[in-house]
Amino acid sequence: MFNFPQSDDLRTTLWKQLPVDANDLRKQRLKCTYLYFFFNLLMKDLHDGGGGHSGSGTLSQLLVYVAGQCTGELAHLVGKGIYQGCLEEEWHGEVFDRIMGNGRG
Repeated sequence: MFNFPQSDDLRTTLWKQLPVDANDLRKQRLKCTYLYFFFNLLMKDLHDGGGGHSGSGTLSQLLVYVAGQCTGELAHLVGKGIYQGCLEEEWHGEVFDRIMGNGRG
């Protein structure tokens, strides 16, 4: 996705900071405006980090761990059901279930 050496570091910082910033926003504003911007990249990092059936596992372990932490914190903030409802692709739901401990495999 990214073609520069520090792309893992950039996304790691993003996933560390996003829940902190999200706590400063009103829940409704977060759900309706900002959360959708990050879903695809966040789920792709979790999937490509070894969490999906075709995940390559080439991302840094720190990036994958922080992305999982970010997912859990955001789901807790907006509500797990609302978070799940925002996931657009079937594989997003599979990755989310695995991260949240409801894994199917």
